[in-house]
Amino acid sequence: MPGDIELYNSYIGRFVSEYGMQGMIPMTSIRSFSTEEDWSTTSFVMRLHERHIKGWPNLNLYMSTYFKQTKDFASYVYGSMVMQAYAIETAI
Repeated sequence: MPGDIELYNSYIGRFVSEYGMQGMIPMTSIRSFSTEEDWSTTSFVMRLHERHIKGWPNLNLYMSTYFKQTKDFASYVYGSMVMQAYAIETAI
């Protein structure tokens, strides 16, 4: 289970070669390969685009920790990008 993003500030590695936080691609890109019926993390099309077995559960956990419930899929997508930016900013 993932920890809080702020844990980056508590642990200092000797050499950190990679780090990151999952986030979604912009809606403009999602629109290029999907229809409105696909705009859900549980849809067949979106599940095909998630390669990590714990990807959606992890992303949903972080989203619920750092944001209020989003009103629609586009807000969820945008929120995931903001959360990703915050995580990378914190890590750097």
